[in-house]
Amino acid sequence: MSAQQKNNDLLGNFLEEKNKRTIVVPSVYYLPETNWYFGLAGFSYFKFNKNKEGGNDTITRPSQIRMALGYTLNKQIVFWLPAEVFFKENKYRLLAELGFYRWPYFFNGIGNNIETSYEENYRASFPRARLAFQKRLGKSIYLGPKYWFQYLKMNEVEPGGKFENGLVPGGNGGVNSGFGVSFLYDTRNSVFASTQGWYAEYSNLFNQTVFGSDFVFNTHILDVRKYVNIKANHIVALQAYGKFNFGDVPFNQMSLMGGPFRMRGYREGRFRDKHIALMQLEYRSPLVYRTGLTVFGAYGIVGNKPQNLIFKNGKTSIGCGLRFSLDEKDRMHIRFDYAWGEGKENRFGYFTIGESF
Repeated sequence: MSAQQKNNDLLGNFLEEKNKRTIVVPSVYYLPETNWYFGLAGFSYFKFNKNKEGGNDTITRPSQIRMALGYTLNKQIVFWLPAEVFFKENKYRLLAELGFYRWPYFFNGIGNNIETSYEENYRASFPRARLAFQKRLGKSIYLGPKYWFQYLKMNEVEPGGKFENGLVPGGNGGVNSGFGVSFLYDTRNSVFASTQGWYAEYSNLFNQTVFGSDFVFNTHILDVRKYVNIKANHIVALQAYGKFNFGDVPFNQMSLMGGPFRMRGYREGRFRDKHIALMQLEYRSPLVYRTGLTVFGAYGIVGNKPQNLIFKNGKTSIGCGLRFSLDEKDRMHIRFDYAWGEGKENRFGYFTIGESF
């Protein structure tokens, strides 16, 4: 059997060319709130294989495009298309996302100490667009503008709940539209699963009525990561993350705890507020052939004021996972994680492509 045939057998449709990988996977499942779901999930990464002299480009980092497209028998829709593209031997970096969602969601309240038994369901639809373009100013420094747009329409809320009674900020929906800048310092040796280097990004967004926003607020995000190769691809990865919102912040733009990337073990949005601060630590170890093992822990807190982010009141999560390498050179991994948060209801598994950070 050829290497191409083996890769095709690995996961759905796995196409392999020089400097290019594409995976397309069908997805079918049933949930009470969605009925039957039918969809496709895809991931593609590639490199521009010509430099300005016409030869192979061995400098430019791999670019990536993701995709999710699905429909349920309850007439729910999800479309998600994010991309990260590097041009001209890393002189330019483009981040983009297009999406449309018509989906059921949950709301547990706002704050770090909300009741675990409270949950309110709602249905909403919204298009979303994000765009950031950065130019390299030094060997590892990027700077550029960014834009964000989202129009939230509330389709259905629970009778007598907090949304219907006007107790949720931005609970009637509306437009978020803002401009900002992003700054990146990046010395990682891989954009997918680094074994050494730093990643430090600061960005902001100013949502203003002059940009068409129904809400006036500004957002500041700081994301700092460090990767240390302690021996033979035994990696320690650390992340410190903060998101801080000031002004008239709608509930759907607040800082969220949980999900497959930050504070695994909690549903995304299980805890939300204007501000969040968290830390994550991972130990990544090779096993056999293309497999690896990961153990991780996280500690974070949300609050309505920065001074309320007192870490003695934070939440914890721990977990472990397995990795399978699709490409050993560019370190592209399939990831399966299982994480435990505080409380029996906060236990979740995650199956996706790429590391959490």
